[in-house]
Amino acid sequence: MSLISWDIQHCPLTNGCFARWQKLEPIQGEARIRYCEACQRSVYLCQTEEELARHRALGRCVALQIVSVGSAQVGG
Repeated sequence: MSLISWDIQHCPLTNGCFARWQKLEPIQGEARIRYCEACQRSVYLCQTEEELARHRALGRCVALQIVSVGSAQVGG
């Protein structure tokens, strides 16, 4: 059985981000961008290494898909 979750990284909060992608406020017309009330920033869902590198270079919060298969985890 595999479970899918999202890990939020590059957050400006001192103790890191404890928000969950599923609970962030969707931005109308942007399926892969959500708003985080805690840090008051947009969070960008990254599905490729290129997207991750681009958003990180711009200083944006990013969400990475994490797939758990049994006891192993595979990063997105």
